[in-house]
Parts: sequence; structure tokens; C-alpha cells
Amino acid sequence: MRKWHCTAVMSVVLLVCATGLGQVATPSPGPMALQVRGEFLYAWNAYKQYAWGHDELKPLSKGHHDWYSHTLLMTPVDALDTMILMGLTDEANKTREYIDKNLSFDQDIEVKNFEVTIRLLGGLLSSYQLTGDERLLDLADNLGNRLLPVFNSPTGMPYMFVNLKTGKTRGAESNPAEIGTLLLEFGTLSKLSGKPIYYDKAKRAVVELYSRRSALGLVGSTINVETGKWIDTTSHIGGGIDSYYEYLLKSWLLFDDKDCKKMWEASVKAVNKYVADNTKTGLWYGQVEMNTGRRISTQYVALDAFFASVMAR
Repeated sequence: MRKWHCTAVMSVVLLVCATGLGQVATPSPGPMALQVRGEFLYAWNAYKQYAWGHDELKPLSKGHHDWYSHTLLMTPVDALDTMILMGLTDEANKTREYIDKNLSFDQDIEVKNFEVTIRLLGGLLSSYQLTGDERLLDLADNLGNRLLPVFNSPTGMPYMFVNLKTGKTRGAESNPAEIGTLLLEFGTLSKLSGKPIYYDKAKRAVVELYSRRSALGLVGSTINVETGKWIDTTSHIGGGIDSYYEYLLKSWLLFDDKDCKKMWEASVKAVNKYVADNTKTGLWYGQVEMNTGRRISTQYVALDAFFASVMAR
């Protein structure tokens, strides 16, 4: 779901640029589209029946689960732009009204910055761009402001957790994905709100991480955001690093950021040189030591699969 949503943020921005704010092109759906919409409605109606008002449905027990001690309406926010794009106008409008009346970030809860950014902040922004509903942008701005304390580390790279009410942070040991997968959402919030701080903070985090790459041009798996020292020097394209690379490319394309272009081009060159095995069937990516390029593993797992579509852009 995370990969889909990250892609959706960019797709929505481009769609709005092409059609005008709040004016979504909705051609008549074909058979496959109708089937997909039916599957979505099946899942959505189950959520409404058994978990309405909570973060997510537990499909086997027909119960519900909240990520934290207070619901943040994860499923409604994350699904709203999908409803809009599918042309489910009435359902989207009802959901939008419910979010406006019931979602509050003024909660004394500690949240994971990365997950809340890609799901809630991204969801609110893409839905705002599709509807022009200022209430969604206000919620996004409120959330973004409450997340800003994560960047108050000595390096500017974000802590993993933040309390939405107090701003207290923790989690100095992080990874490239959670450090570098923020610029699309925070950057979009800057462009829409007119507040440069969001873009500046998220971009600095990326630059600080990139500046700590090895002489080979690779990043490792775990880094301390306070000291800037690597804890795990295993380099790969899978979970924990994956979307760092994805966001370098997309931030260049979305914001025409030349720094991101340079970082992407240098990074993908290093990955293809040291992490990939060039076989008869194509490039296969494993794991290497970031400083030496020594092969550690040839394992290729599910989260690595995003890289093919990024390369095919």
C-alpha cells in the first residue's frame, strides 16, 4: 500500500496540473475498471460495517484496530483520493465531511513520522488537490506543523517518533527510507500552503543523508540521526532503503529540483555498479557492504520489486 500511495501523490499532482484544480477527468470506465471499483467497494463497505471511525478493519475477526490510543482515521483518509479518482462522488463527499468533523491531530499521542506522513499527510494533500476543499489543506498544514519537531536533530535528519501535542521526539536510530521518504509530501505541502519550511526541512534531511554515502556512493541500512554515524553498513534496494531512491527520482520530476536529479543519477549509477548482478536475464539486486562493495547476500525480496518501475519511468 505504501508504494501505491507514494505513487498516487505524484499522479494526483500531475492529474490536477492537467485538468485544473478540483476538475478531475472521469472518462467512462471499461469492464476492468468496473471490476476494480467493485472490489474496492467490497472492501470499503466491510470497513464501514465493522470498523467505521477507526483506523483499520480486522477482516478475519470483523473487528477494528487503531494504530494509537486515539483514532486518526487512517483508512478514510488513505482511501479518499481513490474514491474520487474512481468517480464514487457521493461516497467521497460523505467521507470528506466525516473527516472534517471528526479528525483532530490535537492528541497526546506519539506517532511514527514516516507512516503518518505517507498515509495521512499524503492522503489529505492528494484529496485536497482533487477537490479544492480548503478544510483538507488546513488539516494537512496542521499535521505538517505538528510533525516538524522530528527534524530538530543535530544533523537535521528526522527522529522516528513525535508526540503530536507536545512535540517530544525519540528514535535516533533510523534508516534511509524513513529519512528520505518525506520530500514529496512535505514539498507538496509547501507549494500548496506557501510555507517554505516544510520543503526546506525535508530536503535538508535528504541532503544530509546523501552526504554520508560511502566512497562508492552507497548508503547503509541504519544510521544515527544525532551523530550521523552508520550503524549497519549493509546496502541494498529493499525495505528500509527502497523509497529513499524512489523519492530522489520523483522529487526531481515533481519539483524540477536539480539537486535531487544529481543525487538520483549518482545513486542509481552506484547501485547498478555495486549492488546489481548483471545476468543473462537482466539486473538482479542483492546486498553488499556499502564501503567495500563486498557481496553479503543475493536475496531479492518483495519490496525490491519497486525498482523496476522506477528504472522504467
